[in-house]
Amino acid sequence: SDCRFMFRIFDIIGFSLERIRQHLLLVFWVLVGITIAVTLSLSLPLYVDSVYSGILESRLDNPPYAYRYRYLGAWNGNVGLDDSTAATAAIEAQFVDTIGLPVQQSVRFISGGTWSARMTETNVPLGTYGLSTLSGSDERFTITEGQYPAEADEEGRIPLLLPETMLFGNGIQVGDNLTIQRQGGQPVEAYVAALWRPINEIDPLWIFPPRFFEQEMLIPEETLIELISEIDDPIDELAWFLVFDGSEVRTSEIDALLSASTSGQRAVDRALPGIRLTDSPDDGLQAFNAEVDALTQQLFIIVLPVGGLVLYFISLVAGLLVTRQQAEDVKLRSRGMSQTNVMFIHILMWSFIVGTALGLSLVLSPLLVQLIGQTASFLDFTGVSSVNEVVITQEALMIAISAGLIAASSGLFLAWRITQQNINSLKRVSRVSSRAWWQRTYLDFIVIALSAYALYTLFTQDGIDAAESPFANPLTFVAPTLFALGLTLLFLRLLPIVLTILARVIGVTSNIPLLMALRELTRNIGRYRGTLIMTAFTLSLVGFTASMASTLDRSLLDVVRYQVGAELVVVTVPDAQTEQSQDEETGETSEEVTGFNAPPVLQLLELDEVDYMSRVGLYDARLSVTGRRLSGLAIGIDREGLGGVTFMRDDFTDVPLGNMLNELADNRTGIIINKQTAEEYGIAIGQEVRYEVQALGEWQSEIRATVVGYIEYFPTINPNDYEFFLLTSIQPIFEVSGTPLPFNVWLNLDENATFEDIQTALAEIEFPVLRYREPQALLEQAQAEPSRRGVLGFLSVGFVASIVLTLIGAVIQSTASFSAQSSQLGSLRAMGMSGFSVRLYILVLQGLIAVSGVGSGTLIGTGTTLLFLPLFDFSGGLPPYIVRVAWDEIALVYIVFGAVLLLVALFLSLVLSRQQLSRVVKLGNI
Repeated sequence: SDCRFMFRIFDIIGFSLERIRQHLLLVFWVLVGITIAVTLSLSLPLYVDSVYSGILESRLDNPPYAYRYRYLGAWNGNVGLDDSTAATAAIEAQFVDTIGLPVQQSVRFISGGTWSARMTETNVPLGTYGLSTLSGSDERFTITEGQYPAEADEEGRIPLLLPETMLFGNGIQVGDNLTIQRQGGQPVEAYVAALWRPINEIDPLWIFPPRFFEQEMLIPEETLIELISEIDDPIDELAWFLVFDGSEVRTSEIDALLSASTSGQRAVDRALPGIRLTDSPDDGLQAFNAEVDALTQQLFIIVLPVGGLVLYFISLVAGLLVTRQQAEDVKLRSRGMSQTNVMFIHILMWSFIVGTALGLSLVLSPLLVQLIGQTASFLDFTGVSSVNEVVITQEALMIAISAGLIAASSGLFLAWRITQQNINSLKRVSRVSSRAWWQRTYLDFIVIALSAYALYTLFTQDGIDAAESPFANPLTFVAPTLFALGLTLLFLRLLPIVLTILARVIGVTSNIPLLMALRELTRNIGRYRGTLIMTAFTLSLVGFTASMASTLDRSLLDVVRYQVGAELVVVTVPDAQTEQSQDEETGETSEEVTGFNAPPVLQLLELDEVDYMSRVGLYDARLSVTGRRLSGLAIGIDREGLGGVTFMRDDFTDVPLGNMLNELADNRTGIIINKQTAEEYGIAIGQEVRYEVQALGEWQSEIRATVVGYIEYFPTINPNDYEFFLLTSIQPIFEVSGTPLPFNVWLNLDENATFEDIQTALAEIEFPVLRYREPQALLEQAQAEPSRRGVLGFLSVGFVASIVLTLIGAVIQSTASFSAQSSQLGSLRAMGMSGFSVRLYILVLQGLIAVSGVGSGTLIGTGTTLLFLPLFDFSGGLPPYIVRVAWDEIALVYIVFGAVLLLVALFLSLVLSRQQLSRVVKLGNI
């Protein structure tokens, strides 16, 4: 019977494989969909784990995995040797085993109370010290004199290890004999065996700072135990310092490590009540874990719409696959096979598909994680990878398996419904398409209402500041996605009504192909519903996603450029002129800065690496206007070079900056003042104002200046920090001050020059450089942030996956729908309809589907972008936030969509117009 059972199992397996072979193309597309779903779900935790594992230790204290336990008898009462032994066993054995990491260092400190010390020969008292033992810290100190460890001498004196400071403070030397005595105890003879000093006083691996041990006399642990063994509760302080090697700890293991730490601490508390854990990595691990969880949630929000599209694609193709097997399943049921056995065949087939998809994803996911780790910008994977090693974790594997099972559930559910049918019920299945379940439940209206409420909330909150963490607030991505989904579903509810009205209008004309196409869509909308949903929702999501990614990316560039100001900023070293003066009463000498020597900036223009140069100095200023004195900032610049070096956007000024700089040429002391101050105090262009500049600690003479222009924003300047700011030529400021003042140099480099080239050139002329600021370095640093790379990386991957699956789904459903019409088209051919008319009908029908899906997707995506994106400030306010609609990416998507759909339509029209007549003739011969 066992053999028959095995043969039966093999037969079922073979039958399942044969079914896969018979429908290989549909199975392949199902496999593609499930593989994408599993790969995305597996890549998300793998990316977070891989990227954050490399920076985990940098987010913890130094040393990162250190636990310090301490027991103070002053707080909880002294303890005995048995308590010390039990606590040591709990910490160094049980706690270590619970943590499960290799021990890098284990230090133990035991204090046997306070002992008085005096010189044996002279009876000179030395003071009171702790008598203690320290084990595990031999590498932290060096023996400066003597030898240690040591044994008791011939007269039984115990060896002492004393800090070197005793040598300088009390004149203690190696070999001196001391008498030590605990209060109420017997005197003990000892000798100084060695002196020590710390190798590094700030070494974080010290159990306590070295100064702590300046009041401790160290002896071997066995000796201490022997001395205090007869005393009741002799130990007044205990400490343990465990440092674990956590270099192999991964992000996915943090929860387990925190759980182990909590469990181990409970065991230690039970062994010695009152003990305190003074240092541990737990707080740092919890904070790091919260950061990791936040990024995981953000990436999940990004992947969620793509995941929904993937699952919908799988359900569409799975529906076609299971429907193709429907007649065979019913036949098996009618011949006596139970529903359980038929369902088992489906389960086996889908298990093969999910297993294959999981295997493929295990290969593809690490590659995808590496690709996302190289994300420099949206759809730009040319950055330096931040992923060192991708490890398949158990948690990630379970997520992938769950995703595979969820993806296969739609096919299994449909198969379960079909296995309940027999031949009679199959014949009663209506061919009339019914309303979709989401239309019957009014899901479209519910989703639109929810997204509208979210939009209202954003409006009332004046948007979201998303500069630090673009997707920390779920409304950033969830609300626009729901809005686009709701409008897509609403569009599909209204489309049949519009097409019906249009068909009635066309019915009075002689345009037969168009009328046939309209009636096909209105009568059999269910055939095309999947294609329309995927096309409209994908394009709307693509439009919004691409625009958001482009805005996010460009906002970062704007912010970095605004913070730096130019292609390269040289922060100069001021060369001060000083004078010394002596106080007549105290005789103290002081030094006063009387001026500055200007760096040789003209030499910079002689360098081949430099195209333009401008000095930029920021000086405190006071502006006298309408009887008030405003505090602000005067920005001294070189008008000849500023226009060529600074990053100025068109919206920073109403008039181009170059025009206003030309005005400064005609008015040497003219100023360009910030527009907000000018509007508030009625300062007109051409009006003369007075301002003062602070230099050398004093306010200099007033400068009369004519206003030649307005400016709203200037790089590096936050207008909200000042009552006013103005731009003016730097030389008049120097003349009023009587000396050049400190300034930085803004440079625009030759297109062939590199940062290293200009560094070398400035070093050769000995230009006084304190440091450099360049936007490219800051930009690359910001782009390398794990959260930013993850966001843009998964947005890019989701962008591509959405487009590819939508195109595949459109091709599959178009092919299936036209195959379902083959008999009708063949009948029309037999009745005299020309092949040209059939081809024209197919092209018109395909065109209506494409126009409906692409047009609605475009309108929905544009509307979503214009409504939601202005409410997400990715710049933090400086410079002003600008929404960038990604027309280039959107146009590219439309070109790809149009080309693919056109090729499919042409191919189907050619095939169907040639084949259907022969089929009808064959039917007539039967």
